[in-house]
Amino acid sequence: MDSETAFRIILITEFSLFSIIRIQSYRVAKKAGLRTVIEESKKYPILLSILICYEVFTFFIYIIYPPAFIWAALSIPLWIRWVGASLGILALLWFVWIHRSLGVNFSVHLKIKEKQSLVTGGPYRWIRHPMYTAFYLLHISAFFLTANWFIGITWLAGLTVIIALRVKREEKMMVAQFGEEYNAYMKRTGRFFPPLKLKRSRTERMFPFRIKGGAKMNRALRAIISILACQFAGLIGSGFTMNAISTWYAALNKPAFTPPNWLFFPAWTTLYLLMGTAAFIVWNKGLEKPGVKKSLAIFLAQLVLNTVWSVVFFGMKSLWGGVAIIALLWVAILLTILRFYPLSRPAAWLMAPYLLWVTFATVLNISVAVLNP
Repeated sequence: MDSETAFRIILITEFSLFSIIRIQSYRVAKKAGLRTVIEESKKYPILLSILICYEVFTFFIYIIYPPAFIWAALSIPLWIRWVGASLGILALLWFVWIHRSLGVNFSVHLKIKEKQSLVTGGPYRWIRHPMYTAFYLLHISAFFLTANWFIGITWLAGLTVIIALRVKREEKMMVAQFGEEYNAYMKRTGRFFPPLKLKRSRTERMFPFRIKGGAKMNRALRAIISILACQFAGLIGSGFTMNAISTWYAALNKPAFTPPNWLFFPAWTTLYLLMGTAAFIVWNKGLEKPGVKKSLAIFLAQLVLNTVWSVVFFGMKSLWGGVAIIALLWVAILLTILRFYPLSRPAAWLMAPYLLWVTFATVLNISVAVLNP
C-alpha cells in the first residue's frame, strides 16, 4: 500500500468516527425531548449547512477522484502528514470527552433548552468552547493528510467564518439564560484555550512566597509558549521548504546576492527566538493593559503570513504569489514593531533584525520572480 492510499484511509476513518460520535450524541439529546426556549436566527443555520455540504462534497471528490485536486497538491514531508493523523486522533478523543460532558445539552445549532444546565465539567472546566478547538484540530488534520492547499484553506476559512459569526451570539444567549453565573464562568475560563493565569490555592494565599513562585512559573510558561509557537511556525514552514530547496529552488535562476542555502536554518532559528522573546515581553505586560491584545493579534497575523509564504513560495511554487505574501508580511512586521514600541522598546528592537531580514528576502523574492518569467 502506498502512502497516499494510507492517508486517504486514515482520513476516511477519522471522519467516519467523527460522524458516529456526532450522530450518537444527537440521538441522546433528541431522546431527552427537551423543549427549545431560545434559538438563533434561521439564516445562521443555513450558512452552517452550506459549509457542511461544501466540505462533504469536496471530501468525496477528493476520495473518489483524486486527480480533480491534483492542481492544488502540496509537497509536504511524510512526517508532517503523520502529525496530521495524530492531530485527527487527538481531535476525536477531544470530541468524545466534549460530548460525554454535554450529554443531553448537545445541539448542532445554537439553542437553549428547557431545564438546560450550565456545563462546567470535563473540558468545559477550563474552556468555554472546546468544541470549536476540536473542529480546528480536525480541519488541520485534514489539511495535512490531504496535502492539498485548496482543501486546507477553504475548509479552515469556512470554519473560521462560522465560528466568528457564532461565538459571540452563543455567549450572549448563555448570559441571557444563566446571567451572573455565566459571567463568572467567563472570567475563570478561556474562550478556545485554557487561561494562563494560575489559580491561587488556599495554601498559596496563606503563604506569600508560594504566590511569587506561581507568578514566576506563569512567566516561564508564557516565555515557553511564545518561543515554541514561533519555532513551531518555522517548523511547519520548513516542511514545505526542505523538499523544494534542493530540487525546484536549486534549478531557478537567482541573483548574485543570493545567500548560501546553509545560512537559512541558523538565520531563521535565531529570528524565531528573537520574535518569541519579543512576544513574551509584551504578553508579560498583561492582557488587560490597553494595546497588548491588539499588538499580539498583529504579531500572530504576521506569524501566520510567515508560514503562508513558505506554503505559497515553496509548496505551491508560485514566485509572484510569494511576492504578494511577503509584501503583506513586511507590512505586518512593521505594524507589529510600531505597536510594540509604546509597550516595550526592547520588544520592538528585538523585532528589528526580523524586519531587516524580510526586507532582504523581499528583494530576493522579487529578483527570483523577475529572473524566472
